[in-house]
Amino acid sequence: MRLGKALIFDFDHTIVENVNSTDNDILAILRQFDEKLDESDTFKYIQEATSDYGICRNFLKSEDVSTAYQLILELNIRKVDAALYRDDLIDAIKVLSMQYPLFVLSGRDQHSLNYSLLKANIFHLFKEIIGDDLLTEPKPNPTALIKMADRHHLSLQDCLYIGDNYSDYHLTISSGCHFLGAAWYHNCLEGIPNVCYRVEDLLGAIQRHFSTATIYK
Repeated sequence: MRLGKALIFDFDHTIVENVNSTDNDILAILRQFDEKLDESDTFKYIQEATSDYGICRNFLKSEDVSTAYQLILELNIRKVDAALYRDDLIDAIKVLSMQYPLFVLSGRDQHSLNYSLLKANIFHLFKEIIGDDLLTEPKPNPTALIKMADRHHLSLQDCLYIGDNYSDYHLTISSGCHFLGAAWYHNCLEGIPNVCYRVEDLLGAIQRHFSTATIYK
């Protein structure tokens, strides 16, 4: 039996805004292991990447990947306290949790993802919270999303993924899931249809989507 309609959230820049970016810190960690890295190209890759483990694997020797990744995990935990949560968004998520099954699918490591959601007191609102498991290819590869849907008997054609960037959008294209852009922290979705710019419009945007979308039984 299928669950029916469901909402799947990205985390960084969707549920939370990272006031202090970790991009320069991650670059510094990588350079501890390879001082010859091209800073400009590496920094651009870090900004666009959806998996910290994938960053390490892309730039470092295999014997250095685990150590560098552990340093990034410790960095992520230290940065949690500086993260910005919007009270109106937290309230909206609480309302939505009474109407739809909610999920999180993020490229962030599982430990700091869980820790962040617990700190915001919304961990319990989600049926499953999926971070980077180090084995599955990161977004926009749809494997993690498809496996999640199978576990919970969801049809992705009945689901709405809420995310803030092009990787999130392309994830939905490749999986058959619907997409709603989250641009209330910043807008990185120029040219993408179905974008919500204000948190106060989120509930209405979701309601309109499900009232007009073709839902598969």
